Amino acid sequence: MTILKKEFLDDTDRLEELIIKNQPARINGSNDKKTANFFNHKTKVALQKCDFIHFNSKEQISFMIFDIDKVSEKKAIEVFPTISDFWDYLSDKVGLEPTFITQTSNGYHFAFHLKNHIFTHQEKPYRYLMAIKSSIIKLIGCDINGSARNYGIWRNPLRHNHYFSDSYNYELKDFRDLIIPEQSIQKKFDRTITIRQVNSEYLRIGNRNNAIFYASMKWAKGKKNLTFDNIYHYALLLNTKCDIALNKEEISSISRSVYSYYCKNKIYISSETKERDINEGAMKFEKIKYLSEIEYLLEVKNRQSLSAQRTNKIVDLEQKKENMRVIQKKQSEYIQSINQNKVNEAIEILNNDNKKINISAISRICGLSRNTVRKYC
Repeated sequence: MTILKKEFLDDTDRLEELIIKNQPARINGSNDKKTANFFNHKTKVALQKCDFIHFNSKEQISFMIFDIDKVSEKKAIEVFPTISDFWDYLSDKVGLEPTFITQTSNGYHFAFHLKNHIFTHQEKPYRYLMAIKSSIIKLIGCDINGSARNYGIWRNPLRHNHYFSDSYNYELKDFRDLIIPEQSIQKKFDRTITIRQVNSEYLRIGNRNNAIFYASMKWAKGKKNLTFDNIYHYALLLNTKCDIALNKEEISSISRSVYSYYCKNKIYISSETKERDINEGAMKFEKIKYLSEIEYLLEVKNRQSLSAQRTNKIVDLEQKKENMRVIQKKQSEYIQSINQNKVNEAIEILNNDNKKINISAISRICGLSRNTVRKYC
């Protein structure tokens, strides 16, 4: 539970204190979102100087943060021009006032502060948290990639137009009404879930993320009305098959990606094969394993390009050899022509001098060896 000092009358000061008390002593931050993960500061300094800061950590979650960029294909900022407009919409949909709302270039970030940290290694509360987030994402129409993650870079509310409601210390049970219908469906769904057989070779360190991602993609393909929590639970069960399990946040990240593909109806993985092969051939390519249709086609195209380059090199080499043979042939014909003329001139000299014509005499006059002379006589 977080207690703020009563003498702080300014909302900005109270929000700053709330964030400091629920963040690590040092956090990442920067004025550029792309580089925000590269610079580490004391939390208070980051709040004062950085436009983008890191919320939560891989181990614990203190703020449930959401991102909304679009509403009915329009920018959220166009639909809700002011924070007050968005607050009305949010309160109507969720029924709970967010701890703070931050205005962004396209829409808004909003967050609910939690009374007790949710530790990612505790499966039951973590799954409950993810179910809550999944429900709010659906209700509000939040951006999936920006909202389903639990830690990462968001806008610093203190350095942007923001609203602090003074509503904090929420408990997960406060959001219970949002997920009761979905939970009963989830329990029924969980009883019917089966893990697709995945070669244990692909679940070893170094390949676990890809294996779980593509196995989850294959599992989700063709299914109707899946939720983020459905996919997350499947990936979580598959994670138990790994030699060393990934942490919950990594599974959440994988599930977000799969859910994003699922919502966009862009899962192209073949359901008939677990891997695709391209014959090794002269290039000795490795087998293509666990790629989506698009990635598979790109990989094939890349390999075809490499093969074409190799073929071109071979063709160029053969062409050079052929050109050399032509040159050598012309040189040989030229030398033969010269030698023939020398032999003919030697014979003519011997005739004019009424001397005996033989190989030795011709050889002495033209300067060629007797073996060479024999070829032209």
